[in-house]
Amino acid sequence: MAGHWPVWRFDKSELLVGIDLGYFSNDSDVRFVTEDIFARNGYLAPSVKWMFGRKHRYSIDAGVGYYLLDMVELAGDYPLTVETQLWEDSAVGGYLGVTIDIGGGDPGKSHGVMLSFKTHFVDFDTVRDENALLPPTLGGNAGELPGPVYRFQIGYRWR
Repeated sequence: MAGHWPVWRFDKSELLVGIDLGYFSNDSDVRFVTEDIFARNGYLAPSVKWMFGRKHRYSIDAGVGYYLLDMVELAGDYPLTVETQLWEDSAVGGYLGVTIDIGGGDPGKSHGVMLSFKTHFVDFDTVRDENALLPPTLGGNAGELPGPVYRFQIGYRWR
């Protein structure tokens, strides 16, 4: 999700500032007790968009903000889900991206489909078990998560 507002309009382009809020998740085949480990990542980033091209259909996007990642086991069915957190980390990171509005790039049109590709530059360092009382599930050094993270998004936008 994102919200952007125009701050400068040029002859054939415009600059927008706003904020991006994102969430993405990955399943794995690493079993904890009863379920596989699940990774969740979220970010909140002030951002800018430079929209250009015919009817401002294209944009170059950039943002810097706060990223959070955790690895959990989610056992049971909603609303009786039991969550066991195995690892968590946060970091400051940023992203660069490109977006195309399909049928919605005209500043006079209020909505349309958008396709976006973003590269997130965030380093979560070393994944390790932090619980000293149980045998390690992830291992003492389960690997590095230096990034980048690549995301392809399909969305709907309003103007």
